[in-house]
Amino acid sequence: MNGSIPGVKALVLVMQFIGSLYAPTVSTAPLEEQVEIALAEQQPFTCGFEVQALVLYSIAVYWYDNIQRAREILDMATSKALALGMNSGQFAAGNSQGDPVLAESWRRTWWQLYLADAHIASSNHATTFGTSQRNVLATVELPCEEANYNSGNIPHPKTLEDYDNREFALDDDTDFSSFAYLIGLARSLDHTIIGIPRNSEENVHAICTNADASVAAWLSLLSKSKRKFFRDDRTLDELLFKANMLIQVYTVDIHRSLSTLAYSAIEAVSSCAPPPPPERLAPVYYSDAHIHTTKILRAIERMTDMLTLPTRIAVHSPFTICMIATMTIAHLSACKYVLKGEQLKIARERIRVAMGALEVFAEVWPRGKKVVREVKIVARELLSLGAGTEAREPTEVRSLLDANALLILDDSLTIDADSFARADLTGYFGFPSSDWELELGLASSDVSLRTGFPFEVTGV
Repeated sequence: MNGSIPGVKALVLVMQFIGSLYAPTVSTAPLEEQVEIALAEQQPFTCGFEVQALVLYSIAVYWYDNIQRAREILDMATSKALALGMNSGQFAAGNSQGDPVLAESWRRTWWQLYLADAHIASSNHATTFGTSQRNVLATVELPCEEANYNSGNIPHPKTLEDYDNREFALDDDTDFSSFAYLIGLARSLDHTIIGIPRNSEENVHAICTNADASVAAWLSLLSKSKRKFFRDDRTLDELLFKANMLIQVYTVDIHRSLSTLAYSAIEAVSSCAPPPPPERLAPVYYSDAHIHTTKILRAIERMTDMLTLPTRIAVHSPFTICMIATMTIAHLSACKYVLKGEQLKIARERIRVAMGALEVFAEVWPRGKKVVREVKIVARELLSLGAGTEAREPTEVRSLLDANALLILDDSLTIDADSFARADLTGYFGFPSSDWELELGLASSDVSLRTGFPFEVTGV
């Protein structure tokens, strides 16, 4: 890349800095200093390359555990992108000099900014974010497949209108890229979950209903080529992986306050875990609690299955860290309040899978190391581990917890996990029961895992 082009120097330095995080023998401090100097240099004008540098750098700084600085950098990227008009469908064509690869790069820049903004807002439990569809009208066309982008063979881009009307497409071969599907899912979650008040059970119930409907629609309208995690060349589709992780973590997040998985005050230690609901679970919802608990336990199982896929954990997006932490804390609550016997033993093994994944991320990202410690502190309290906690009685546990931070304190209200398998979920949200239970066949083993999403692992 030509370093004389405004913004390119900073972009190259940012990529080198991120690369150094994965190379233990390379010192990151000098590269970070060079990035800061490059970004501080007075540019003659704002350009797309500068926005690219800022977006990538904000993600790295966030997981380098400088959250405030990351937010500042991302806000700067948003401000510059909007000043350039990168949210407009005309920007890519008007600023690419007829180069389709550069035009595709500009489209990807806006959507990566949108996704990073949404991820950081969600991880910080923010009520809104700068590029949210509630704040910014985006008419940018959707990205193409990674293979097309890498080869330079850029097809005619599809639009948001194409995506939003995909259920009525007359062409059976109509397909969208994995990136487009991820964007589509994020937009749905933006509309149905992010920033929607959860100050009453009625609001939470509505959020669950709307979000579950959006997820069901997303899953049912996936093209056949997107119903497997692995491509024909045996490489993992990271974008589909991230999309499915989002589905599972949001399922855990939104359904938990209506479930039997109690919140404990110790969970406030976690910077990833969502805050507890402001009210106790109203009696009117007790009849539905087992359904919400079932959805959570299934989501946890699916996420753990994804973590056992034959891939390198460290190459996944670092935003996976908070997803795993949120899921694990809910799983710990299940171990304390719901699961018994063999189910409890299996759950502890699955928690070990999650903790192992977090430990791998912690080797790269400093904030990952912090998150691991936070989850361990929560676990030791919920599982009554360590000196002086083994014989702790329920009354002693109650004294540690804020009344508003715990939904269920009475063990008599806890539902036996065995009953979940017998629960008739068909029709609760109008979902078909059988379509989501497809085989995830691992060609490299004799194991066949039952999952709750229409994906199979092939070519491994």
